[in-house]
Amino acid sequence: MIFFFLQVIVVAFPRKNFMLLLQKMKVTVVLLLSFFILIAIIGSCISSKLFRRLQRQKTYTLANLIRQKEATQQAERKSMNKSIAFASASHDMRASLAGITGLLRLCHDDVFPDSDVARNLVQMDQCASKLLGILNSVLDTSKVEAGKMQLEDVEFNMAQAIEESIDLFHVVALAKGIEVIWDPCDFSVLMSSNVRGDCRRFKQILDNLLSNAVKFTSEGHVMVSAWAKKARSKNSELTSIQQSHFSNISSSLSRWFCNIGGVYSTKRPHNSIISRGEGDMEFIFEVDDTGIGIPKDQRSSIFENYVQLKDSNLGYEGTGLGLGIVQSYVRLMDGDIGIKEKQPGERGSCFIFNIFLKSIDVSSNNTEEDFNSCKFPILNRLHSFSSKTRSKVQSSMLAMAMSEGVVDGIQCLLVINSVETRRILKDWMRSLGVMVSVAQQPEKMFVVLKKMIHNYSASESDDPSLPSSGDDNEFSCSKDENNQVLPHSIKDISKKASFKGSYKYLLAIIDLSFVNFSEMHNFISWLPKSSNFFHQYKVICLTDSTASCSQIPCDLMLYKPIHGSRFYKILGLMQEFRQKTEELKPEIAEESIKINKLEKRILLNSAYTQQNNFGVFKDESVKEPLCGMNILLVEDTLILRQIALKLLSRSGARVKFVDNGLEALNVVKNALKEISPISEGRSSRHLPFDFILMDCQMPTMDGYEATKCIRAEEMKYGIYIPIIALSAHATPDETKKMLLCGMDFHLTKPLEINKLLEAIKLIS
Repeated sequence: MIFFFLQVIVVAFPRKNFMLLLQKMKVTVVLLLSFFILIAIIGSCISSKLFRRLQRQKTYTLANLIRQKEATQQAERKSMNKSIAFASASHDMRASLAGITGLLRLCHDDVFPDSDVARNLVQMDQCASKLLGILNSVLDTSKVEAGKMQLEDVEFNMAQAIEESIDLFHVVALAKGIEVIWDPCDFSVLMSSNVRGDCRRFKQILDNLLSNAVKFTSEGHVMVSAWAKKARSKNSELTSIQQSHFSNISSSLSRWFCNIGGVYSTKRPHNSIISRGEGDMEFIFEVDDTGIGIPKDQRSSIFENYVQLKDSNLGYEGTGLGLGIVQSYVRLMDGDIGIKEKQPGERGSCFIFNIFLKSIDVSSNNTEEDFNSCKFPILNRLHSFSSKTRSKVQSSMLAMAMSEGVVDGIQCLLVINSVETRRILKDWMRSLGVMVSVAQQPEKMFVVLKKMIHNYSASESDDPSLPSSGDDNEFSCSKDENNQVLPHSIKDISKKASFKGSYKYLLAIIDLSFVNFSEMHNFISWLPKSSNFFHQYKVICLTDSTASCSQIPCDLMLYKPIHGSRFYKILGLMQEFRQKTEELKPEIAEESIKINKLEKRILLNSAYTQQNNFGVFKDESVKEPLCGMNILLVEDTLILRQIALKLLSRSGARVKFVDNGLEALNVVKNALKEISPISEGRSSRHLPFDFILMDCQMPTMDGYEATKCIRAEEMKYGIYIPIIALSAHATPDETKKMLLCGMDFHLTKPLEINKLLEAIKLIS
């Protein structure tokens, strides 16, 4: 029998207390519910407010975007208008500068070539060209920053480009009492001067560096050193035992840079290494000055734009753009630039850079036609030759100089103040085999000359009557009342001995800024008495101004600085010692005959006439090279039109001119209508004009559109008139545009007859 036990628990509450509890809970629930409702209301208000704020922000942002878009569009329109206005202004500025240059060249043809006015006109022309270069550099800056810069590819003479910059800044440096010198070193640049590349931007590189060097140098000198060598066909890279000293140099610099040591430069990308072709030449330059120098802690940033030396005591102002542009141009030419560390105690700074250019081969075998085409003194008229003919002539002269026997028997006396100029001349003379003696002071001229006579005559003669070189009493020097050194016993020496040695010729190079007039007069007066010592003698005077040397009799007057082309003048004067070709060796005589046909006399000419482009040399055979030609000139600028008319008329051409492309088109149309339809072909006798000179930017109708219309009109008659474009400046894109529209050639303003003749020859 099973029993189940159930347990029941009963909880009893008093009814009164339970009701009180329920009432209390009801109040709490109501309070909680009210609280939640309140929170919901507050949250809704806040959310609504935030939403409205977001909406306002969105609307405000959208409005800002619209305003910014409108502002951007407005800025773009302003920029476009500004670019158009700037392009128009730059065209007008270029046209004005071209007019100034053209007028200067016309004036130069009307003055005596050896006068101060002629030299001033040359310098003014260079300054105008400098202004044009500054304008072009301003326009190029934006292209460089945008990476859209394109280099020009033109043929030019490297040596001539360097000389132009040296001559220009030498004038500026003279006012500060310093010299600008070009050290040709091994003369490799002179031997490899014909190249293809961007001449204008190369000169900007050199001009910027020279400008800084002259500006920051108060005493001493600024020297440009230049070398040329064939570029390696392999990739250029740094390999040197001193590589640790300049790990931050660009990998594109040549090995020559690495052997110098201590070069500061910014690093180029590793993928910038370029493979070289067989025709590439590497040109290496140093611009060394004795100025204030550049602190080492600022060298790393000196090539940045808008950066200058931080020194309030310097007192120099500028934009700080020069070196930045220089570095950009150098790198565009596949080179690099840096600062070379100078020796302890040396003042100033030394910039070093290299560039690569295409070499133009010029044969050293000069043909008779090349020489016979030049009917004026070769050494003074090299600037009138084409670059190839000039290089052939110079190569021939250098070949003669290097040949054994050409300069035999010549001894040279240098009386020059500048240490660097004296060193350069001495090294060059000795490299040719000339015996060189130096007078450190003007009063030592006769003392040094005495030693030259005694030493060389004693070495070749056993004549006991010759005075001893150590006997100073035989050649005493005293001073007159003006404190000038006078030779007392030269005449006595000439009676005792004659020069029997192998050095039969005396070449004296005297700096007129170093030797006063009385000393120079005494020296010149003694020379005729030296016939017992020297078979011939010649005197070269170096000067900075014709005013100080107009009355000095000499065989050749050279204007400082002494550089490449002036070496050729000295070399030409030395050839006059050997006028009789029987004295030359057979292998040299042929070259000497060719040059002597061209050169009868070294003329006294101005500071740098060989580098200007002042029209055609006034020789009767080439006085009117355009004789019989009919030319249509299309030019809207009055001054440039007048200059071109005068140049063309002087050259014998018959010129018809118009103001714009539409008038040119109408003139050509009317001229073509007069041609019989039967007369077809390209014979020049059927052409209304031998060629057309067409300005590119003109009102009404520009040159591009006019050329297209003329070409279309010509097709109806089956003829073709050459059209040569004229512009103040042409970029590669503009040149391409000229060719695409039908133009045959491009010339920059102002018009130059020499370049026009070359263009006509190429078109023909």
